[in-house]
Amino acid sequence: MADGLPNRSTDVLEVPWGARQVFYGLLMAIGLLVLAIGVGIGVSLLWISAELPEVSTTTIVQLVFALEALLLIPPWLLGPRKYRLPWSSLGLRHSSLLGSVAVTMVGFGLVLVANWGWALAMSRFNLQLTEQPNPLPYFGGGVTGLLMALLLGAVVAPVAEEIFFRGFLYPGLRRSWGTGWALLASAALFAVIHGFTAVIPPIFVIGLVLAISYEITGSLWPAILIHAAMNALAFISAYIVSVGGTELGF
Repeated sequence: MADGLPNRSTDVLEVPWGARQVFYGLLMAIGLLVLAIGVGIGVSLLWISAELPEVSTTTIVQLVFALEALLLIPPWLLGPRKYRLPWSSLGLRHSSLLGSVAVTMVGFGLVLVANWGWALAMSRFNLQLTEQPNPLPYFGGGVTGLLMALLLGAVVAPVAEEIFFRGFLYPGLRRSWGTGWALLASAALFAVIHGFTAVIPPIFVIGLVLAISYEITGSLWPAILIHAAMNALAFISAYIVSVGGTELGF
């Protein structure tokens, strides 16, 4: 294997698609999301013109998060369907339980360190960057809103994003460019697509951690669990802060 990471006798990350299919997959994913948003806007305009009851912001946010499931379409079309392969070719395979648990725990620890370190750097150097907004209030209030946020943000989003970025995009780039460049490129795309300058550096590091966890275990499940735990922790923390603030009158 290129770029210094150890090779396996049987490389389970070796796939038949390469950088060209990854590029097509990116274009397809962007097209699907733009199309879905366009259809949503069109339906909203028709809804308003028909003077039907206004759709709540909560419903809109939930639909936006649910649209992440569209990220599953390009990997399936350009991977398993095109080459007649099982879903395991996208990383949905078993690996050593002990090794997966260890990688998941270490990876989640590194994610926490990346977030903490960047927050500390922003505070230390007084960096004024566009921050990623907290979507939790838009899922509705109370425990019901939190549960909906966890379902969409800590289950649907991690599964869809990991299959797309780590299961499809990373091994395709790895086949064409080698492991090192694939790690950097997949992490950069993962960070940039989130679109907020304040989170791009830590999400780039997190993208590296997630891709390396896949590289080490040969399974996507540790990356999915790390990603899910990261999102769940963010939602639960935001919920605890909001409840505490309400009780204290903030």
